[in-house]
Amino acid sequence: MRSYQPSPTRTRILPTTPAAAPHYAAGSDPADAGWPVCHMPKADHADVTLEGQEYDMVMHSGQDYSLYDRAHREVVHILHRGIMGGWTIEDETGLPPEDLCGLFVFCRYLERENGFLTV
Repeated sequence: MRSYQPSPTRTRILPTTPAAAPHYAAGSDPADAGWPVCHMPKADHADVTLEGQEYDMVMHSGQDYSLYDRAHREVVHILHRGIMGGWTIEDETGLPPEDLCGLFVFCRYLERENGFLTV
């Protein structure tokens, strides 16, 4: 188990461009398939930039997410524990905890983007 200690000299500079850009699932792009009547088009993956590296975030389901590097190796896996509740985050990269927290929040955002729209 690794212990993280905040550094008093470390500063984070927020990017001026988005650090994540969601993309539509295959066959869901409104430019190709038209706009659905009862729900938003499904977004199931995103281009993510963390610590200057580019990754692909893939939503396998609403409870299973993977972050792949450009060589298509899974470097972070976020999985819901099912009936036990809670989430498991497996990190192969050594990303700072704040980046892992941001990934988790972005995963939840993708799930909500795909939720049924009630009007």
